[in-house]
Amino acid sequence: MKRWLYILPTLCAYVTCGQTVWFDRDRVNFGCVRAGATVVRSVTVRNDGSAPLRIERLQSSCTCVRARAGDELLAAGGSTEIEISLDAAGVSGNLRRLVYVYTNDPAAPRRAIIINAIIDSNARDAEPQMRPHQPGEVLVCFDRQCVQLTGDEDQDELDALARARGCRSASVEHCASNLARLTLNEGESVADAFSRLNEDPTIVFAQPNFVYEQREMVPNDPELDKQYAVYNTGQIVSGQTGVAGADIQAVDAWNITTGTGSVIVAVLDTGVDYSHPELQSQMWDGSDCLDTNGNPLGGCIHGYDFSGSDDKDPFPSGSNHGTHLAGIIGAVGNNGIGVAGVNWDVQIMAVRSSGLTTAELVQGIYFATHNGADVINASWGWAGTTCDAALVLDEALYDAIAQFPGLFVGAAGNNNHNHNGVNWYDSTDYGHETNCWEALPNVINVAMSDNRDQLSSNTDFGINVDIAAPGTRVYSTSLGTGYVYKTGTSMSAPYVAGVAALAWDFRPDLSVTELREVLRTEGDCIPSMAGKLTTGSPPYCDNGGTRLNAYGVLASLASPTVTDLAAYTAPDRTTPIVDGGSTGDVQPYFEWSPPEGQGIIAGYALSIGNLFTD
Repeated sequence: MKRWLYILPTLCAYVTCGQTVWFDRDRVNFGCVRAGATVVRSVTVRNDGSAPLRIERLQSSCTCVRARAGDELLAAGGSTEIEISLDAAGVSGNLRRLVYVYTNDPAAPRRAIIINAIIDSNARDAEPQMRPHQPGEVLVCFDRQCVQLTGDEDQDELDALARARGCRSASVEHCASNLARLTLNEGESVADAFSRLNEDPTIVFAQPNFVYEQREMVPNDPELDKQYAVYNTGQIVSGQTGVAGADIQAVDAWNITTGTGSVIVAVLDTGVDYSHPELQSQMWDGSDCLDTNGNPLGGCIHGYDFSGSDDKDPFPSGSNHGTHLAGIIGAVGNNGIGVAGVNWDVQIMAVRSSGLTTAELVQGIYFATHNGADVINASWGWAGTTCDAALVLDEALYDAIAQFPGLFVGAAGNNNHNHNGVNWYDSTDYGHETNCWEALPNVINVAMSDNRDQLSSNTDFGINVDIAAPGTRVYSTSLGTGYVYKTGTSMSAPYVAGVAALAWDFRPDLSVTELREVLRTEGDCIPSMAGKLTTGSPPYCDNGGTRLNAYGVLASLASPTVTDLAAYTAPDRTTPIVDGGSTGDVQPYFEWSPPEGQGIIAGYALSIGNLFTD
């Protein structure tokens, strides 16, 4: 994210110690480039520190982009140009690549420069391959040095902004990210418009307003057993006998915690029926809510509706998809009716997007961010054979997820595609590095398993899909007072979201990267999933892939590590034994600080070499 320094009448000087790398921009937009042509742009790099800065190497994510630095060693205050050349031979369509700059700046040893281009192959009569999107409009992110959106603009000002760029009208989508939606003039296609606007020097990027798909499959057999995912005794589900224990071990996890009500999970979907008896007491209180820019709003009814209507109530209109997900995450447990969610005491924030468009989803993510959501469940996505901006990469969505401080849980998809980062990419793969984007450490991607601990025959899988969770024939809440069975990775994702909420309830000190890692490492290693998931090989599983296990996650967090461990040669603990020292024949004595926030500790175990003592 760019940060701009505005110079006020008072001039302040500062000195940065060490070497500090600075770029004049972190995106290079080549605009429309004729196929076969070679085009060169440059980026200024400067040493803002007091010690010499060394540019150690430059690395491109593809052979079509080359980078060369004018000088490799910069004195304090010195600068040079990095020349970036794009060879448009052998490439086509919408191109997004990365140039990595490695330096000896300890705070930023690797920086990425994003390269955008549209390769024109002279086939002007053929519409470029593009995924579904809203017709007649594009999203643009303005360069703040040229245009700063505040949200206070009247419609005349916005329309003037649009007309200056060959469009009919404009609306502000999100001020903090400087994102606007431009309505096109009659007759101009979305492909032509965003190609043209990407050449505008006042625009960081332009893109279609993409439309996403729910990742649910509708089962054709209504006579299904209930909730094998949390407690599988081998019951028959739709004619298939299950395997006892092929579940997330929720019953054992509930002996550790059932939730405390401190964690907020945003269900970014088609709305949640907050009147359902299993969800009423679980809904987030939005009476003091903030808007998408963090300004006071108030009066939100358990969430917000970004579908474009005047009614901002997130209650669903026909679809039970979001309500079903909310029940998996947090239907009240031990209440004598219906089902039990993973977390019995959680705050569910209903963030509605009826169209599942980029504009709606981005606003929903920023709303969740500013209103304290810890987890976002995103049971939707889009995929394609390339990771460029026409098929998979959605820069506005990617940037919004990157700025969300919590865990973003995605559903891998239901088409048996291999997310290998070579010829299949998905919007849920943002947690893994590709040649189009850097990995986001707060994204986890979930595949679908069944009641026999097998990956479903139609689930997506691959090295960029992190773990599996039950998703076939899942019984959960529906509209009104009802319940329904659904199948899909849409149903797998909220199991992970619910366990993440339990884990953060139990250990609120965990960072998002620590939480993601414990979800991936503390599941059950299923042999048939070997090589099919991120966790399908060491260091996660020696023989298998990870299926979510709620008890495994909580049990691992319930084994605290003491601090300030020290050894002494006498009970008065005045003579310490230093590292590498020996006690000889003397009895050693130990002292430590107990961990905090772990509740009652029953005892300690001390291991010394091959010895073990209680």
